[in-house]
Amino acid sequence: MGLTFLTIDRSAICRLSPSMLKGLLFTRIMTIYIQSNCPLPDNTSAYREGHSTESALLKVQADILHNMELEKVTLLVLIDLSAAFDTIDHQILLSRLQNKFGITGMALEWHKSYLSGRRQCINLNGTLSSESALKFGVPQGSGLGPVPFY
Repeated sequence: MGLTFLTIDRSAICRLSPSMLKGLLFTRIMTIYIQSNCPLPDNTSAYREGHSTESALLKVQADILHNMELEKVTLLVLIDLSAAFDTIDHQILLSRLQNKFGITGMALEWHKSYLSGRRQCINLNGTLSSESALKFGVPQGSGLGPVPFY
């Protein structure tokens, strides 16, 4: 696979906050790295060009219809993993990136920087809680989806 470059309008870059730009670049770099070095299983729709939740649903539907034609019983189990990435321990993730994917040096430091220093607070009926450090979870929409856990 040849080099892939991120193309973005210069004026758009100027309007991005530093954390948004960092997230955008991080996601693109992870996508390129994953596509080049960590082929995903054929039945994975996330994090792949030309695949989506729609293509995943169409595959499930095709499999069910095929089994119906063969008069086979089909059981579909659906599990909601929407909050699963909120439980990922940063230290375990960084260790996995280093040991399984060979990410070291500046690239590993960038990952550490991307995950560290994140804080959250809760706004309930206009009352804001105090901030707390986030030691678990990956930012939504980041390139750190399920791939490091294959």
